[in-house]
Amino acid sequence: MTLVSHSFELLSRDRRKINRIVRRRFKRLCAALERMSCVTTATYADRPPMLTTRTHANLPLPHNPLRTLHRYTEQAVANVLYGAR
Repeated sequence: MTLVSHSFELLSRDRRKINRIVRRRFKRLCAALERMSCVTTATYADRPPMLTTRTHANLPLPHNPLRTLHRYTEQAVANVLYGAR
């Protein structure tokens, strides 16, 4: 897995304050990755990625309407709290 992020992604649209919803989501992703014994982390400079074969263990999560609704709700709240004014 390759995670690409920009420095401004954790900020409000006007870049004046931290978007706590996105920050919480990012921290939860990092915690989940840390719990996965088959996952290691590195920067591209430290260890460039190598192509591997796909296995059942690394298939994407199946579609879940509740998970999608939760994400949409988070995004709507974040737009209200942290959107451009």
